[in-house]
Amino acid sequence: AVAEKLWLGSAAEAAQMIFAWLSKVRVNAVAVTAVSDKDGDVSTCKVGLALYPELAASVNHDCRPNALLRFVGGMRVELIVASVSGVQLGEELTISYGPIASSMPRGARKAALLHQYGFACCCAACSTPEAEDFSWRERAEALDQQARQAANAGNWRAAVVACSAALDVLRSGYAKGDVELAREQCKLAGLTFQAGDVLHAREHWLAAAETLKLLTVPEDPDLLEAEEMLRRLPAAKPRHKSSCDVQQVNRPKADAHFAEQRFGTASSHSEVKSAMRRMCASFEAADRQHVAQKA
Repeated sequence: AVAEKLWLGSAAEAAQMIFAWLSKVRVNAVAVTAVSDKDGDVSTCKVGLALYPELAASVNHDCRPNALLRFVGGMRVELIVASVSGVQLGEELTISYGPIASSMPRGARKAALLHQYGFACCCAACSTPEAEDFSWRERAEALDQQARQAANAGNWRAAVVACSAALDVLRSGYAKGDVELAREQCKLAGLTFQAGDVLHAREHWLAAAETLKLLTVPEDPDLLEAEEMLRRLPAAKPRHKSSCDVQQVNRPKADAHFAEQRFGTASSHSEVKSAMRRMCASFEAADRQHVAQKA
């Protein structure tokens, strides 16, 4: 009887210890994420859970964090300052444990954090008495859908107008320098490129790449696309007007018409990347033809 009591006591203690450890893992583990590209739509997906003891002991949650976690080479984690203005000396670095103020209402955020992590969030976003307005997300989604429909119909200029309006709406909800803004700007760059406005397309890719380089992994699909297009589309060189500029002024229209025969039939979102490559090849061919004619 004594041995049975000892065994039962040890089993209960062991179960309590295991439960305590599992609770610590559940509270302190972070979601390991990766970027996926499905038919041109880039999104972040959860691929596992990992426990980083030093990270868990040093970084707190905020619904408007000034830092984020970047996973490199599978499981290696980096803490990246995500705020455009940086952080002040002595300022606390914070990350999101999941809910963020731009994607989830205050009540839902606090309930999720209390259920998952056992604390009542008291960050600035959760403590303010100001009412939250998420109507900007619905407006942005509607405009994005308009852009898709226009692109599918081959009406690239209308797609550019809708996507540009969606980006402006998203800027009212996301903080400056947010990754989501950079992804939308990549989308706008591709549509602008399809519409034949190479100069502005390059400007959009350049702005997006500056953010993506800082906050995403090198193999990020949007970053790879932006860098490839920036290599293919060299920056415009300032030059003084001369008599030969008269011929140069009309050349882009001819190039655009030449390229339209090659890539203008691409109408679905998934064909945008291949259409971009064909357009670049068309411009290069037209440039060679123009040089040959001058010679």
